[in-house]
Amino acid sequence: MVRGKPNDVLLIKLGALGDVIRTTCLLGPIRRKYGPCRLTWVTAPEALPLLQGLGIERVLAAGPRTLEALRRRSFDLVLNLDEDSAACAAASAPSSKALVGGHLKEGKPAYTPDSSPYFDLGLLNRGADGSMARADALKKANRKTYQQLWAGVLGLDLGTYPRGYEPLVAPTVAERAAAAKLLKSTPKVRVGLNLGAGARWPAKQPSLEHAAQVARGLAEKGCEVVYFGGEAELERNRELARTAGAGAVAPIKPLRVFAAMLARCRALVSTDSLALHLACAMRTPCVALFGPTSAAEIELYGRGIKLEPKPACSCYYQPRCTAAAHCVDQVPASAVVAAVGLLL
Repeated sequence: MVRGKPNDVLLIKLGALGDVIRTTCLLGPIRRKYGPCRLTWVTAPEALPLLQGLGIERVLAAGPRTLEALRRRSFDLVLNLDEDSAACAAASAPSSKALVGGHLKEGKPAYTPDSSPYFDLGLLNRGADGSMARADALKKANRKTYQQLWAGVLGLDLGTYPRGYEPLVAPTVAERAAAAKLLKSTPKVRVGLNLGAGARWPAKQPSLEHAAQVARGLAEKGCEVVYFGGEAELERNRELARTAGAGAVAPIKPLRVFAAMLARCRALVSTDSLALHLACAMRTPCVALFGPTSAAEIELYGRGIKLEPKPACSCYYQPRCTAAAHCVDQVPASAVVAAVGLLL
């Protein structure tokens, strides 16, 4: 339980880069609640660029040196939004007046009771048999966004929600100029496609042919199609462009340049991914395709449309699809193209 107004706050979010981006939505509400507190954020090394320029007093890369430094520190409030061992160890390292979220209990990851509205939906809420059945059922029934879940845990004001809870990313002038050089102004409507999923969640992505149908449909409507993704998706995007016979593959660039490139699109069609969260931060309208992950937890800030398969995905929160065809392929390509038209 948080009492009083903490001066020194430690926030820990190491997880996937998209999760780091959406957690930035809490920076403003925390400061509105507690005043001008000094904030230290511990994150994964690869996420450091995403947190630059956001007014965070100190950003630290998770690792042995940071863990040792934390053991010599004290904070008024430690807030850990992650459930893995490294994050829980970091949360337990300093002394603190209040701790919310993941921590170590008898050497194992656990979470504080007041954070149960969020952590009950995750990996730490296992049954006696070690299964995730209970957590998966709660997650499937949940209708609150990530932002609403954590605002409830922390007692943050939701009076203007979702306004005031937008994620943040801050490309520099030079990074925006680099993006403008790569994606020059065009009389066409530029639509980005980010339809990969990476090695961790292959079930999120549509098949190559289904993605190509979406790209062809957009091109037939006169859109300029640009394929986005990371290193892991580059070759697939090249094959997608060849299969669709339309569009160009965007080059791989640093994260904040990537964000600035998304800002130069009139809309983005994306799986539940880093690109979706970056686009939300850059105020780019999104058509978001959901399969095995929770559409309810994602906030699109009134600038997006969520599309889900009917019937619902049978491999909910499983990284690999158990059906003959990926569930996201059950969302017709024509419906995706029509949703882009509605946004434009």
